[in-house]
Amino acid sequence: MWDVLYSVINHIQRYIPVSLWTLFLVGVALMLLSLTALAAQRPSAKNREKWMIRAGVMLRALLFLAVTLEFFHHFLISGEHVSFQYNVLNQIVNVIFYGYILVVGMHYLITLPFRALHGFFYLFDVIVLCIPILLMLPSLTLADLSDAYTLAALALIAASFAVIYVLFQSYWRQSMVVWAVFFVVSGGTVAFTRMSQFEALFPLTLFLLLLGGSEWVKQLLERRPLIGGKGWYAAVASISVTLIVIANPFYNLWHVVEAKANYYIHTAYRAETEMPSLAEMQERARLLIGEEVSFNAHSSIREDFYNAYTLDGGGYSIRFDSSGELFGLSRTDPEEAASSAAVPPSEQDVLQQTEGLLERAEINYDQERFEIAVQFDDAAKQAVVSFLPLWSDGERVKGAEASSVVWNYDLQLISFSPTPLSGPLELESSVVKLTMEELNEKVEDILIALGRPSSPTYIDHVWSSFTYESQPTVTIKTKNGERIHLHAETGELLQLMLRDEEVTDEDGAFAEEAKEAARTLSPQFAMQEAQYEQGEYGAYSWQDEDGLLSHHVQVHLTADGELISFHQNWYPTQHRQKIDQALLAEKDVSMSKAMKLVADEYPPFSIYAQRGELALIYSRDGEAELVWMIVVVPFAKPHKQVHFVDMETGEMTDVYDDIDGVRS
Repeated sequence: MWDVLYSVINHIQRYIPVSLWTLFLVGVALMLLSLTALAAQRPSAKNREKWMIRAGVMLRALLFLAVTLEFFHHFLISGEHVSFQYNVLNQIVNVIFYGYILVVGMHYLITLPFRALHGFFYLFDVIVLCIPILLMLPSLTLADLSDAYTLAALALIAASFAVIYVLFQSYWRQSMVVWAVFFVVSGGTVAFTRMSQFEALFPLTLFLLLLGGSEWVKQLLERRPLIGGKGWYAAVASISVTLIVIANPFYNLWHVVEAKANYYIHTAYRAETEMPSLAEMQERARLLIGEEVSFNAHSSIREDFYNAYTLDGGGYSIRFDSSGELFGLSRTDPEEAASSAAVPPSEQDVLQQTEGLLERAEINYDQERFEIAVQFDDAAKQAVVSFLPLWSDGERVKGAEASSVVWNYDLQLISFSPTPLSGPLELESSVVKLTMEELNEKVEDILIALGRPSSPTYIDHVWSSFTYESQPTVTIKTKNGERIHLHAETGELLQLMLRDEEVTDEDGAFAEEAKEAARTLSPQFAMQEAQYEQGEYGAYSWQDEDGLLSHHVQVHLTADGELISFHQNWYPTQHRQKIDQALLAEKDVSMSKAMKLVADEYPPFSIYAQRGELALIYSRDGEAELVWMIVVVPFAKPHKQVHFVDMETGEMTDVYDDIDGVRS
């Protein structure tokens, strides 16, 4: 049971995140409501309705404060663009849906027999739930009114206000006919909103349906008083005690689950990984466009790490991957991208501007690996500089995507596409730690070991990685058709594709030939073959669990026993495995203590959101250790920080350099 509860709570923390103060204020509001109900609704108590009205006013004040703080946090980050940020709308919806609706819903349930001031409560709650719609309006006013999505959104907003009108008509008239109209219109609006995935409207439409249901039940029960009896108080007491146990902000169900449940290792992190901070990426973005601008950063609070960086500012959108390599740059304002000059600049001026851009981007390219071409488009008034990849013998690679830089005739930068997936330039900060000569030597050694002729090569793909799922990889293609994946840091062979034939032998008829190929291509397998067991990927796959790392080897053959492909990788043995609470209880630092140690490093009230996970840090040397991973999002800042906390000493390791003022 504890494991199930842990999974549910962990899912909520990750995929339905809310801020720490929202959690605290919601907890305080539920505590206030529960304690007031326990005291004021006793059979012998007087002024029951008055006390419940006061509790209703107080809890709505607390919840409105939570919504205000949430909006203030995003406004300080995004400024006047706050209405155009999807993550802002998503977070406000989370607070309203999982905070506001939950608490006021409990208030309506516990005060079901009471009538006084409920019309005011209805009006106030509806106004609060209209906040997401208000956030949507600026973007809708700029949208194309002929767009189907925009029309549907406007129609649903109109339908929602129609439901509000019918609800209050039902409240005043108490007519069954009006109620029937309300439930038909409201139910249809909820269904369509949900199917159309209009997140901003769904909380309001669902709340209106539930509110109408509550008011309808209240009207039915007006002649059957519930207050004053032991049965009603028993129901109120049960709800109140349950809320206190589950949601009080000081010691609640989560603390019990944390001490009882077993944990799953959520993240396996490579110790060799170097990850840049958002501040470093912002500085690189400023250098790229050559002027001082502020950038709005897009990063989901659901992500543990910066899986990618998207920075908007100065009329540009600039994208980096998690290792800091540039994905692309483009203009976001078409009017500013338009050229005022009618005459194209000289090719020399274009190349000079391009060289300056590459220098600012810290990109050095080998002129022997690329052919540079400049084309002028008089219709668009643009100059396009293309870097066409060449085989190592100087011949152009056919069909390969080219890196490109686009300038307008005023020599203003329009776009830059380094295309790291198909023809990477060489970056000083690249994940590739080997020189081109060393990479060519690795390729030559592999071809010689297989008895295959040497062949011209070119780099086709560079892949950075910080988790267990894949190693940082450089992919090299040969003119003879081989595709070779090398570890970008060590040069070790990870994958080899000799041909595009389908696998035709999986019966084990060529077991010795497959093992010989594995011995030839994997030194570790050759030295420790006796330790390997049959793998889970067919007759020609083997695996060995050596400590906390598991080595997997796989070979594919044709029907004649010829080698098609080879693959090997290393995975943390314990990843996704369950770690018993008995083992964690022996550690000096629990997850709650780790979160407190991290929080103590920050100024008071400076943390917007915080969550903890069990993680595994591993290295290629086979060393691995369990740690607590604490993700922190500071208040009023677009940054995030990830801390690994040692379970024995409480020592903290930061994933990102703290040069961006996260803790100040």
